[in-house]
Amino acid sequence: MIESEMFDLPAPVHILTAAQLASLREDLSDWFALPGVEDLTGEMFEAFFAAAAGGLRKPGRPNRPSADVVINGLNYSCKTVKIAGRAQHKLGRHHKFIEARRQLPDGLSLRSDPNLIGNALIEDYNRVCRANSWDMIAHLLRFNDNQEFIIWMEDWRPLIATNYRWENTGSARSGQLNLAARDATGLPRLSWTSAGGQFYISRLVPADAQIFTIEHNKMSAAEWRQLMSQRRIR
Repeated sequence: MIESEMFDLPAPVHILTAAQLASLREDLSDWFALPGVEDLTGEMFEAFFAAAAGGLRKPGRPNRPSADVVINGLNYSCKTVKIAGRAQHKLGRHHKFIEARRQLPDGLSLRSDPNLIGNALIEDYNRVCRANSWDMIAHLLRFNDNQEFIIWMEDWRPLIATNYRWENTGSARSGQLNLAARDATGLPRLSWTSAGGQFYISRLVPADAQIFTIEHNKMSAAEWRQLMSQRRIR
């Protein structure tokens, strides 16, 4: 069990089985082999993760309130982001993910006290996650032009508003607001932007998260058409 510096309760970490990881690697390799494919969308990660773990992907856009994938009766929210550097250097460090999209809470304005806004956002986030029965969160970090990855899953845990102090970052454009929250150690852990409603959580990348790599064996358009023709004949 990993004690996450981010969460207000211990967040148990889970990893894929060898067979599940092999399935995910194969699907990602096939995806990046397709002509014109240069990156991984949130929807495709959801689909590949569901297939590898023997679950079912729910249709919808990324960062939706409902769970993305259901596996053995557990609801998973899936998060992925592409970053610079090498995977091994990210273990044991924090990285922020867009956890949800939340609008300015009712009864407040952009001129309201940052702590009032931030605490209301946390309460709203917890409420929505509970209402949609979030059980787990699956994270995928993508490195090195999508050839290196880190994946891990952890139990969803509610945030405790009183553990954070919010402040205006002063970086927003006119008529907008960017907030950041620090924990008791003074380190930034949460953030929110009024323009798009992105609610970020800085998550600890566990030291025992799984690192894996894939090769990009790019097909030409002609090779892809030939493969599709062969499949149609079958």
